[in-house]
Amino acid sequence: MATTAISSSAAYTSAAPADDRYKYKYLIAISVTLAAMLELIDTSIVNVAIPHMMGNLGATLDEIAWVRSCSSSSRRSSAARRVRSER
Repeated sequence: MATTAISSSAAYTSAAPADDRYKYKYLIAISVTLAAMLELIDTSIVNVAIPHMMGNLGATLDEIAWVRSCSSSSRRSSAARRVRSER
């Protein structure tokens, strides 16, 4: 009676087909690309609005830089909170 040996690498492979692992790769790539583009557009809008904010609010460039920094950091922290709450 012949016995078959299972290699150690075969024991650690998953039973799922390989194509299931990449089922949503295009959806993920599109989502990440859109998120990056929206961040770029939002940053551009804030940078264009800086002179108008300085004129209307009578603020210096240093004060407006705080607004820009807080705006971008609040978006990042709210996204991080959203990811943590979904786990």
